[in-house]
Amino acid sequence: MKTNKWIYWITTVLLSIQMMATGIGDIIQAEPIVQSITALGFPIYLLPLFGVLKILGIITILFIKNTHLKTGAYAGFLFYGIGAVYSHLAHGDAFTMAMPAFFILLLVLASFLSWLKKTPSTKNDVS
Repeated sequence: MKTNKWIYWITTVLLSIQMMATGIGDIIQAEPIVQSITALGFPIYLLPLFGVLKILGIITILFIKNTHLKTGAYAGFLFYGIGAVYSHLAHGDAFTMAMPAFFILLLVLASFLSWLKKTPSTKNDVS
């Protein structure tokens, strides 16, 4: 049980750092992020939205007790990661270009699954 707590906190902190850093980069429209998103064909105006959603997702995962909201935040990160990996591969980029997004996917899955293991079953959680 103690090992699972360590896995949860290590993966969640790494995920939080990654998402917070890229979320801030999205909001301020850092040049490498702008170059990457435009190379993939996405409009720049999506960056502030992505950034705010990443930061809200991290706040939800770290501080909100409601299991439904927390599950939703994990789902959002999962869909974001899948979309990023797919976008790079569909664009014809080498897999190495999709590796950061793939790493995020692994962190999301590890954090979520270890959170599920450490959280008591709550069938009717409406808090």
